[in-house]
Amino acid sequence: MKWSELMGPGPMGRCFWCEKSVSQKPVYALGGSFRPGVEHPPSRDDGYLVKLAMSGNMDTAEVKWVWAIVAGSESEAKKEGFDLLFMLCSEVCGEELKKTLQAEIKSFDSII
Repeated sequence: MKWSELMGPGPMGRCFWCEKSVSQKPVYALGGSFRPGVEHPPSRDDGYLVKLAMSGNMDTAEVKWVWAIVAGSESEAKKEGFDLLFMLCSEVCGEELKKTLQAEIKSFDSII
């Protein structure tokens, strides 16, 4: 899928965490890296979107689906060490996503 096909009402026009429109508003980004030894989306020259399943509630089996951009192999994000980027509407959404990602990692580590 081309980036031009993703702009507008699709996922690229919305916050990847709360799904509010980011049209004509400042956009924030949270970057992440793949953990060594963990299966991850393949690297490509161009960036692309993936949908990740996360625990919506650690006490239930609820799942929250979140979009992420897999950085292209020649992108500035990749050169700076980021494999994934999350587009967000606010710092608050960034903090909530970061907290959820940290809980996911902690949960995963306790299983292994």
